[in-house]
Amino acid sequence: MTKTCYYEVLGLDKGAPMDVVKKKGKKAMALAHPDRHGNTDEATKKFQQLNEAYSVLKDEKKKAAYDRGGFAALEELEN
Repeated sequence: MTKTCYYEVLGLDKGAPMDVVKKKGKKAMALAHPDRHGNTDEATKKFQQLNEAYSVLKDEKKKAAYDRGGFAALEELEN
């Protein structure tokens, strides 16, 4: 399964500063919350994708690793 760039998922420019990530990430998650869209499978999947992207980019250590080496760097960080 191919993953989509976390910045694209949140609608951000690559390397966006932390304050922008937090502001736009929270807004995107609120707007996409499944409760607002009838709890459909599609809405839930979209929200989970946003949540995954936001959880990485809001963490300075994970964001730095992702910016440096993408998904491979995140896997190395977790190991």
